[in-house]
Amino acid sequence: MSEDQALPELKRVLLGDLLEQSSAEDLMAEMMAGEATEAQIGAFLGTYKLRQPTTGELAGFAQAMREAGRSVDHGLDRLMDTCGTGGALVKSFNVSTTAGFIVAGAGVPVAKHGNRSVTSPSGSADVLEALGADIELEPDGVASLLDKVGFAFLFAPTFHPAMRYAAGPRSELGVPTVFNILGPLTNPSRPTHQLVGVGRPELVREVAETMSLVGIDGVVVHGAPGFDEVSIVGPTRYARVEAGEVTTGHLTPSELGVESADVSEVSGVPPDRAADLLREILEGQEGPRLEMVVAEAGVALYGAGEVDDPAAGVDLAREVVEDGRAIDTLERYIEASNEV
Repeated sequence: MSEDQALPELKRVLLGDLLEQSSAEDLMAEMMAGEATEAQIGAFLGTYKLRQPTTGELAGFAQAMREAGRSVDHGLDRLMDTCGTGGALVKSFNVSTTAGFIVAGAGVPVAKHGNRSVTSPSGSADVLEALGADIELEPDGVASLLDKVGFAFLFAPTFHPAMRYAAGPRSELGVPTVFNILGPLTNPSRPTHQLVGVGRPELVREVAETMSLVGIDGVVVHGAPGFDEVSIVGPTRYARVEAGEVTTGHLTPSELGVESADVSEVSGVPPDRAADLLREILEGQEGPRLEMVVAEAGVALYGAGEVDDPAAGVDLAREVVEDGRAIDTLERYIEASNEV
């Protein structure tokens, strides 16, 4: 490929320019259309590994990826996603996936967008498949589950076929890239609200501001000492997005009304244990992992506008677990996923 054939917006990036949101959207659209070579995609990923993308760039990239993905026609006025970027210093269990069933049990529909494990012992797709769910549903199947159960899983490779163009460079680089940040922002079901966990504290406000640019409300969290989840080991840095406005703060376990714990008590588990653990938590088995999940679900319910503050969200999350709505949502989801 000659210099004249290079993607113009990519050349700007490589020369050190910061792209406007529209230019970033154009560049990602070209890559999602297969118009970039693997070398160009690798250069793109390397550049954004060395410098953090601006919120405008992230918003443009996310918009283009959502447009390139397969959409879900669900007709819901409110829809939640609970997910993380991965790349966290501390590896936990399937906190956001487990919390998603509690949020759905509380009456807030959840479209969980995820993939197989990359940086954690068990990814959301892995654990749901191990529980017996059919994770590779088409868009109409996802819409059906949202209607019947209030919870559905969107397997990223099914809904983002254009990501195959970046698969080689991502694999060969072998490190988290800008696509890890973009993953939670590119849910094809277009959720109105999200709880997004980020692996680095400096990403909290940046991802929140990006959400405001693409029209998503919710909460972005980073938990001490390095979780891309709400923490019960230390304080959680958060940014709330509501009607385009971003506010920031910190939440401690005591403020949330949960018992604090040591890192070792909420760390990841082997893949063959992950499914049983998720079920035990939703059945109400007490312990630090249940505390971490209700903290996560409580903040998600706050981000969805279901409650007025995070502590009230934790109270509601506990109620949903204790009265059986959480485990019932899981069981109905597994059954329905195999019937659509």
